[in-house]
Amino acid sequence: MTASSEGARRAPFLPEAASRFLRRRTIQLAGLVVLALAGVLALALISYAPADPSFNTANSRDVANLAGLPGAYAADLLLQAVGAAAALLVAILAAWAWALLACRRIGLLWLRIVLCPLSVAFAAAGFAGLAAPNGWPVEAGFGGGGGAVVAAPVAAQLTAWGAGQSTFPIIAFGLSAIAFGAALGLPWREWWAMVA
Repeated sequence: MTASSEGARRAPFLPEAASRFLRRRTIQLAGLVVLALAGVLALALISYAPADPSFNTANSRDVANLAGLPGAYAADLLLQAVGAAAALLVAILAAWAWALLACRRIGLLWLRIVLCPLSVAFAAAGFAGLAAPNGWPVEAGFGGGGGAVVAAPVAAQLTAWGAGQSTFPIIAFGLSAIAFGAALGLPWREWWAMVA
């Protein structure tokens, strides 16, 4: 090896161990950010108040949502659009945070990002096929407006084919479960670690 080729090869700025350490801490920091986002979103959904200011409610009252004004807007938007299925978004974000905190690579991230809204949309359609529980705070229904838009024509077609009214929610929840499981991106050992 010549002196010129040795000179062309530069020594790394940091030792390999230090570089690996910083890379892991950066990934874990990203995991904390995603976990915080999931937590704030869960808090916003749990403390949703229909009278809070939002895109379709204008008032000057104090915000009751525990996540503040941004939480009130986010919760109203999600619950009006997809109803109870908004909880899946929180679960997916928490699973991604788990993977990042464990410094585990999320394979096929683009596919998981695509499957995330699909799982939420299928679940919203399934919830739209069910009666909302007493005290459900959103007039758009248990599956939100988006779930109702998807559910109505498909359920009508299934009924025309002679299927029972419970058939559509079962199909929608089944498709949602498949997309949800794939969107999480957790290997079996991670599933077991969360359950055990």
